[in-house]
Amino acid sequence: MGAMTTTAAQEQSRPVVLLAVRPEVREMVLSDATLDRLAELGEVVGTDGREWDDVELPAGVRAIVTGWGTPEVSAELLERLPDLEIVAHTGGSVRGIVSREVWERGARVTTAAETNNRFVAEYTAAQVLLALKGAHHVVAHGRRNHALPRPIGAPGTLGQRIGLVSYGSIARHVRAVLRALDVEIWTWDPYVSDEDLARDDVRRAADLDELFRTCLVVSIHSPLIPGVTEGLVGADQLALLRPGATLVNTSRGAIIDEPALVALLQQRPDVCAVLDVTWPEPPVPESPLWELPNVQLTGHVAGAIGSEAVALGAAAVEELERHLTGEPLRHEVSATAAARRA
Repeated sequence: MGAMTTTAAQEQSRPVVLLAVRPEVREMVLSDATLDRLAELGEVVGTDGREWDDVELPAGVRAIVTGWGTPEVSAELLERLPDLEIVAHTGGSVRGIVSREVWERGARVTTAAETNNRFVAEYTAAQVLLALKGAHHVVAHGRRNHALPRPIGAPGTLGQRIGLVSYGSIARHVRAVLRALDVEIWTWDPYVSDEDLARDDVRRAADLDELFRTCLVVSIHSPLIPGVTEGLVGADQLALLRPGATLVNTSRGAIIDEPALVALLQQRPDVCAVLDVTWPEPPVPESPLWELPNVQLTGHVAGAIGSEAVALGAAAVEELERHLTGEPLRHEVSATAAARRA
């Protein structure tokens, strides 16, 4: 057999990358430019996000690019991918997509969560500003009375207390966006250090009750950890909300005791809720949340949508490029951190 040509040798040495993203997700998060960049990094084999049993896997797969709805990278799949080094996820949470065995194997996991968090924070900050301007209450009044309130009793922005339940990545982005406003930012998070809060000029509430009792807007940013944060916000906390308060949830619906929230909103028309997430999701057809005038359901628009979504795919491919070229990853996720994320 003759010597292998240079081009053939180069092709053989190129890493094999599985693009395991469903077509509808691929259209959202992977621009033509990002797909071209991915093709420059290695030999791309598309699976369309099909179940792994239906996919003939090539030899030498070193990387998988995943997205919403990709089947789990399980222990069984790993047996078929002995060379796998990295999973680059184009979404945020990898629950149900990356099994613990991936980390145990020594493969790396990276996500576009930090990119998505920026967009969630922008949405949250917008809702905070609308709440302080009284917009949600004006809408609720109009729905009830087919008239606008006169005068509009909005609290205004100056000196108001904003409460953030948990102070992770999204909450930190919210704080950064709200720096333009003259507001006090408070949080309840037993895990964040005093030094981190002082650096960001954020004040610590003694407990969750204090946050709900003293803040005019309360925004939920705690991850959903089964058995730990399910129902974290219950009837006792909700009853403490100030007159005219607004509750914002962009995290997970199950963090709030939803029946208790419905009861509160029915009894207190002065309280408004902006729910980008619910439990179940969407609410059942007979849920009062659909009809309550002081509720706004926005159905997961807080995260990256439209033109924003392509930033997620670009972030994942950038991380993959760093790995393949020996550069440090910027958004690597450990098994422990993944378990704590929403």
